[in-house]
Amino acid sequence: MKGNLYSISVFFLSVLFLDESSCNRQAAASSGSKGIYPLNVGNYWIYKDSTFTESKLVSIANDTDKIVRAGEWNGRTTFIFDDGREWFSSGDTVYQLGAQRTGAKYPSPVMMVTEKESKFNFLFGGDVLVQKTIEKLPSCPENRWNPSACYKISDSCGGYMINGYGVGILREKKSDCFSNKSNYVIRTLTDVHFQ
Repeated sequence: MKGNLYSISVFFLSVLFLDESSCNRQAAASSGSKGIYPLNVGNYWIYKDSTFTESKLVSIANDTDKIVRAGEWNGRTTFIFDDGREWFSSGDTVYQLGAQRTGAKYPSPVMMVTEKESKFNFLFGGDVLVQKTIEKLPSCPENRWNPSACYKISDSCGGYMINGYGVGILREKKSDCFSNKSNYVIRTLTDVHFQ
């Protein structure tokens, strides 16, 4: 019973998050913009991953995030990455679909546009909640793609993501909370290919 109530609560919260006004949809459609994160089948991002153990660099490798196919959820087109992540956008917010043990899918915000520092909750694994903070940066880190704006999303484990509007994730730190923040991976964008 408790699981069913949780599923119903997540569903209703999802509906509230996804409600867009027709004005917002028309403005987004007429702008011709790629959006905060350019979601399209075939798009891919190449990263240099630097892995640190006990705060010491132990390896450097190249990694690729690629959108391999489209899907559908509740009448919305979703984009599925090669690692199984399923994302979609609604206005200037990108959501990731997660699945509960019951198999029900639910959206959780990944990134969004904001002018003021804001907090949001990211759900993963069906029952794990992580609070994240997003802020618009006064300027973007040096890069060759010159996004119109950059947003930093950070968590309580020392991890962060810097997203360039219309480009994607420019830099990301994935930190292991259980290692006293001394084990982490830093990903730096080296190339992008858009369809």
